Amino acid sequence: EPAAYCPETPDERICFLAEYLFYAENYVKMDTLSEMMYVSKRVLSDDLKKVEKIFGRHHLTIERKPGYGIRVEGEEFDKRLCIAELVTRRNGIVVKDNRQELELVSACIEKAFRKYDFEVNGIMLDSLIMHICIALERIRHGYYVDMPLNPDDYEKNESLYDKARLVAEEIA
Repeated sequence: EPAAYCPETPDERICFLAEYLFYAENYVKMDTLSEMMYVSKRVLSDDLKKVEKIFGRHHLTIERKPGYGIRVEGEEFDKRLCIAELVTRRNGIVVKDNRQELELVSACIEKAFRKYDFEVNGIMLDSLIMHICIALERIRHGYYVDMPLNPDDYEKNESLYDKARLVAEEIA
């Protein structure tokens, strides 16, 4: 299927490839990627090496299965951190089409912070908003983070968990 957006620069191709692989439900064939991006297999192969370096920083790998294609392997939490790096690198590749949702999440978080008198600097607030938008997008696609709750962790961070719950209630 043709992409709605066709990357032009090497950096755009790398971000596009990573994002495409994150949201692909099955293996993706190299021929498909090459045709979709209008690049040779050689260029695609070079770009994938760069994508693999980015993935490696987040404990992710590209699994290659002959006859099937490639896909991303790793924990969902690590995938979300990698997506956040790509969003930062490319000024919103993942959330660029969701400006309305971004503004809604931002308004809900700011409302919750004012209501419960939470303080955070602007950079941390922007990061929180970005991570929540990434989480919402991943959840919509059926990708969840498995986080078994250790009772000791809750007791150590009870205040943090309570604040997170209050903010989540505002967003919901």
